Amino acid sequence: MSTELSGEEEKFVRDLLTWDRKERSAQWFLCHLFLILGLVVFVAAAFYTLRNLNDRTALWVLFPGALMASLFFVGYAAGERWVRRRHFIAALLKKRCGKI
Repeated sequence: MSTELSGEEEKFVRDLLTWDRKERSAQWFLCHLFLILGLVVFVAAAFYTLRNLNDRTALWVLFPGALMASLFFVGYAAGERWVRRRHFIAALLKKRCGKI
């Protein structure tokens, strides 16, 4: 069984390790920005609703604000999981293949 990498596999490993060195921190920051934006949107909607508490405000401010915040939270969770898994794979490949 050959352990040599083909050209396409070597390019994938090189691209993944380059991503891990250069772009991972920016994508990590973007994921955390989604978390912060979701928190800000939810707190702003909740604060505005508490100041003007009636059924109309709850329906037209709090519900869309909570929905938008939950979309930001889902974006954070999906992005953070994607970055974490990709970093884990890059670390494994770095150990297994060495410097390419």
